[in-house]
Amino acid sequence: MPTRFPSIRMLGSLLVISIIIAPALGQSGISDNSNSKRFILDIYPDRAGDALVIGYADNLKSIKFLNNSEYTYNNNTRQLVARTNVLTRKDEDLWTLRFGLLDHLNEYYTAFYLPSDVKLRGVNISEGLKYLISTRNESLVVEIQGYDVQDPVVTIEYRQPFLKADEKTNFADIYIFIVMMLLALGIAFLIIERREGVRRTNISETDRVDNSAKSIEITKELDAVMHTLTENELTVLRALLSHGGSITQLDLRYKTNTPKSSLSDILLSLERRKIITKKELGRTNLIQLSEKFLPKEDHLEL
Repeated sequence: MPTRFPSIRMLGSLLVISIIIAPALGQSGISDNSNSKRFILDIYPDRAGDALVIGYADNLKSIKFLNNSEYTYNNNTRQLVARTNVLTRKDEDLWTLRFGLLDHLNEYYTAFYLPSDVKLRGVNISEGLKYLISTRNESLVVEIQGYDVQDPVVTIEYRQPFLKADEKTNFADIYIFIVMMLLALGIAFLIIERREGVRRTNISETDRVDNSAKSIEITKELDAVMHTLTENELTVLRALLSHGGSITQLDLRYKTNTPKSSLSDILLSLERRKIITKKELGRTNLIQLSEKFLPKEDHLEL
């Protein structure tokens, strides 16, 4: 039976890359983001019901299953490695995996790596989360993501073939895999922290516009268009109107609390329908309401 873990050759390549990149990232430093609560975890349930959990967690008190599990945690890097048998339960041939956290989280990401031959019955997630199912490295992967979520809970139901006596796990590959995953996750975490720090602390005055402008009056033409927009598009447009019809994309993101990728998609949709215009401004973009929707007496200064 093929292993579910990457080959040693691939892991060796990742190790070389990690050794090269890690020092460069370390020299640039990590921003102090102590108010943020993030969980980035990979979970590997095996056929017997045990689960390996590796990744990053800002607050262990949120993870209740650790009270009955073996784990190690680095307070400096926030790396977590745990092994537990309390996440899964079996009812005849139906397996249920339930993973929940008790906290308000700014950023939440978990990936569940199930054996590729399982029959997935369903995925239930709490409010504010979304999921994606794919196949990767001989695994069925269920990825869960959310921002600013309260007490997230994920429940996955599946059926799997009975384990044969001659099916053995290569523990050497698992050990190497854990080490490499921690290194890879470490690099990803440093990159995320660095980008967030730069974005929040190094924004020059030229990247901002005057947000003291009064809200723009909604014209009949604009009102008609607003009835065709989705709720997310309306949220972004209303924020733009409340800032006098001109705001940077960075400020718009934080004002609406919209993830970067989602905001880019929303702005692209509005721009294609010529509701807004977008122009480069330093390291961000200036978002403006199209002139045809402006009251005649309003003028936007570029």
